[in-house]
Parts: sequence; C-alpha cells; structure tokens
Amino acid sequence: MFRTTHLLVGLLIIGLLCVSGCEKTPTSVNTPLGAEEPNGQVLELFGGQPGWIPIAVRTRVEAFRINPIMKGESEPEEGEEKELLFAGYPILSGPINVDKNMADAFALILADSDTYAWDVAKACEFEPGVGVRFVGVDSSTEILFCFSCDELQIVRDGKRVGHEDTDSARGHLIKIVQNIFPDDKIIQGLKE
Repeated sequence: MFRTTHLLVGLLIIGLLCVSGCEKTPTSVNTPLGAEEPNGQVLELFGGQPGWIPIAVRTRVEAFRINPIMKGESEPEEGEEKELLFAGYPILSGPINVDKNMADAFALILADSDTYAWDVAKACEFEPGVGVRFVGVDSSTEILFCFSCDELQIVRDGKRVGHEDTDSARGHLIKIVQNIFPDDKIIQGLKE
C-alpha cells in the first residue's frame, strides 16, 4: 500500500509537470502577442535575432527628434561643445520615454512583414526625423524613421544592418510619433 501511494503521488507530480510545461511562457511582460518572433525576412532586416531581442524583450524605449542632416561621429573643434548624436544624426529633442502602449504598437508594426515593401527601391534621399531606441537587457536596437520617403533604417552597435520601405504602415507610424511628440509642429504636420 505504501509503495502504491508513493507511485501514485510520483505519477501525479510528473503529470502536473508535463501539463504545466506544455503552456507557452511569454518571452517578456513587455512583448505584445505577435511581436515576440517575426518571420525570417523581418529578422534578417533587423540583423538577425540579436537585433530583434531588444524589441521583443525590452527594458525601455526612447524616442528622439533628430536633424535629418547626418553629422557623423567627428570630434568637435576646440572650444566647441560636443553635439549629442543619435546614430550619427544631431538630436533636436529627447530622449522621451515611450509608454508601454506606444512601444507595443511599434513592436507589432515592426514585426509585421506586411509593413515592408520588400521589392521596392526608391530614389529619394534618406533624411530621418525620428529615432527610436529599443533598449534590451544586454543590447539596444536603434531605428531611424524618414517620413518624407516612408523608410526606416536599423542600426546596431553603430552599424547599419537594415533599410526598408514602410509605405503601408505610414498612417500607423505617424499616429504613434504624433502621440510621442505632441508639441512638435513638424511631426504634427505630417499627413497620413
């Protein structure tokens, strides 16, 4: 009887472990459902899994208004104040902490392969006005948004890893950045 009871208790514990192990555990409380694992083409755009992890498992998201004229990373002249840069572009304002709802909206749009016009090439000059930094536990991914061309560029560790057209998501992206920069006349003047 004693052995039978132990056997039944053991089987019950094993059964409970199996059942609880079958549930999908969320990758992060910050990750909206659908953004934790984009398809391979989107992952490649972001430089692979290391580029996507800060978006899916983020500790914070910061937004910047940037001057679309790239400055590079040169040192200032003597007596000149060092200009703060975001991915090589002068910062006009920010960082602004992006709330969870806006960060989730960004993540869902970025994860959706229909956001991107994969087979389109434009002749316009990339001049971003907004930069967004997704900060993960161990790394960050920076995204530059150009609303005159409807393109984005992904930067990791100071290097460009991806660039793609985002025409189909223009309206959604504009609503998000207008929410983040409510007092910026240029951002508020963007048309969907």
